[in-house]
Parts: sequence; C-alpha cells; structure tokens
Amino acid sequence: MPLVNISLIKRKARSYLRAIADGVHQALQETYNVPAGDRFHMTTFAERSSVEPKRKPKQAISHYQKAVGEPAGLAELRVFYCELAAGFCKEFGNDDEDYLNALVRMFEQALSIVKTLPVENQDALLARLDRVHDISRNLGYGVGDTLDDILAEYT
Repeated sequence: MPLVNISLIKRKARSYLRAIADGVHQALQETYNVPAGDRFHMTTFAERSSVEPKRKPKQAISHYQKAVGEPAGLAELRVFYCELAAGFCKEFGNDDEDYLNALVRMFEQALSIVKTLPVENQDALLARLDRVHDISRNLGYGVGDTLDDILAEYT
C-alpha cells in the first residue's frame, strides 16, 4: 500500500486533481501491481508564490543512489520517473522546456543504467522506455527526435 503525496500549485478543479490521482494510481498499478483498492493519496495546495519544493523526484532518486546504489533499483526509479513525466505531458499537455529537458536527461540516464544490467533484466525496462518514447514523439521541443538519437546511441 503506497502512500502518494500530490502537491499542486493553487487549488485546481476537482476533475483536474482526480485526473492526476487516477494517472498516478494507474502507473502504480501497471508498474508495481498495486491493487485498485489500495489508493492512499494525500493532496496539498499552495499559492505559486509560496511554493518552494523541499523534495523533488530527482532528489529522491539521488538519495537512493547514494544510500543503496543498487543498479536495478536505480534503473526502476528512473524508468518510473520517465513514465510519470511522459504520461503527465500526454494527459495534460506541458510546454515547459525545462520539464521536457529533465525528461530527456532522465530517459538517457535510465537507458544507460538499464544497459548495464544483466540481459534478462533489461527486456521489461526497455519495453517501458519504448512506451515512454512512443508517448514522447508529439511532446514538442524536439523531444521525440532527441529520444530517437539517444535510443540509436544505446541500441
């Protein structure tokens, strides 16, 4: 039973929050086989001017890397980050260039780690990254083309 904390800038429509929570829960179900009924989400809201994130997903991955450093777990976290980021862009649209650049960097980092794993551990992660690649083809700022280049470099 994972606990999910969803932080949003200013109060959004209930349908927006529901769509985000549904997308996160769907990703947890597909990736980690979380049962449909195990849905524990906390939501916090803040005004844009008062938001100073204390934790970011990339920080959590960095802390994991420093504390545990296990390549398979690190690859899983990076792939999951890519899935959520690409899924968010597909579902809600996002033209924030920094956000998309972070997705591209994380995709490359995930792929480079996956390629160091034993071959039998690579297939499922590569299939998930391929789905991220498919979603990302239409995101703008050349994300699809950049991911094409990264895939060509590593495969």
